[in-house]
Amino acid sequence: MSRAVFLSAGIPVARPGRAIKPVYRDTADVIAIREATRAVAAVALAAGELVFGGHPAITPLIRQIAESLDSVERITIFQSAYFRRFYPPDVRTFSNVHETLAGPDEVVSLREMRQRMLEFRPYSVGIFIGGMEGVEDEWALFRQLHPHAAAFPIATTGAAARRLFDEQIATFDPALRQGLQHSRAYASLMRRLISGGQ
Repeated sequence: MSRAVFLSAGIPVARPGRAIKPVYRDTADVIAIREATRAVAAVALAAGELVFGGHPAITPLIRQIAESLDSVERITIFQSAYFRRFYPPDVRTFSNVHETLAGPDEVVSLREMRQRMLEFRPYSVGIFIGGMEGVEDEWALFRQLHPHAAAFPIATTGAAARRLFDEQIATFDPALRQGLQHSRAYASLMRRLISGGQ
């Protein structure tokens, strides 16, 4: 069976009714988020399958890599029907799209989507990049449902990933800690994390 890699990533953006908390806004590195996301996709598709929630800013990046590698069929996207009117057009590129039921509000709908997404596979590794509260929620659920899988927050991307790294820093061995905290050579970092785990 191929290795299933879970990606939790986001670019902090404000939208009507939702401001960006300074703790995410002030450390987010949008260029790093994009480059790290592209690297995860390239390495994960070489190793097996990539699963992620269809964040509007992340989906186009994944599509570009998947198409360049002729590996679109090895991507699985989860979306909540609650956000159907906001799906990025890139979603139509993918054949493996799982739409979860809409709940009475955004919070319930996202909780349902994340539960289904993280129960979907016995993931070998989870990679956490940038993002806001959703990335932190997915980290907590990933650790709960996959306690023996490796999980890596990429601190250089800032935002939620940086917060997670700071909280978990003592759990990583020194060499790995150095890579997660400082490396921007994302292709080689992702090969190390996805192929070798911790």
